[in-house]
Amino acid sequence: MPKSRSSRGETSTMSFHYVSTFTLSSGAASLSVSPAMSPRMGTEADAFEWYRVKSLKFRVFAFTTAAYVGFVQGKPDTLPSSGAQVMELLDAVQHQGPLETCWSRWVNVPKVALQGSLPWYKTIVGAATDEEELCGVLTAAGTGTNSLNVEFYVVVEFKGPIATANTPMMVEFARQMREARLAAHAVRKRAALLATLGSAPTVSQVKP
Repeated sequence: MPKSRSSRGETSTMSFHYVSTFTLSSGAASLSVSPAMSPRMGTEADAFEWYRVKSLKFRVFAFTTAAYVGFVQGKPDTLPSSGAQVMELLDAVQHQGPLETCWSRWVNVPKVALQGSLPWYKTIVGAATDEEELCGVLTAAGTGTNSLNVEFYVVVEFKGPIATANTPMMVEFARQMREARLAAHAVRKRAALLATLGSAPTVSQVKP
């Protein structure tokens, strides 16, 4: 549920919890830190134009062999593809598979790392570059095609409520229509006041 929700044009902050299963391919896998991280987050994001991640923590459970997961800021051209490379990241953790019966420790990603290169990111996929849509990536490394679970808590702030089916052109058109209705309403109120004072035409004589 939303932590806080404000009026149209303002921001809305929501918390999400999800367990994602990574299936490795050639010993590596990744998950973009974006509204696509969980189904509910994606559903909420459909109602907004922009988002940014306020906080993120994650932990790992590997089923068969050791696995390594870390956070990479932004959208690098090449992601770490081995356990050693992943563990060089400042925000990373390992799990030794059957040798550990509990989940790994939690990793709290610093706020400065979550800021990425932009103040806000687009919720709707289709930007010219991935850098406009995500602030970072969770990257995993292990053995072959093994699977591992990554549990995460994330707090996301959304901005710019919109109708899901609206294109940017329709959003702008709706804004202009809303302003026109407000202006027409102000004209009617002013005409009614002046008519009451006897110094202006009646409301019926003023066009909307």
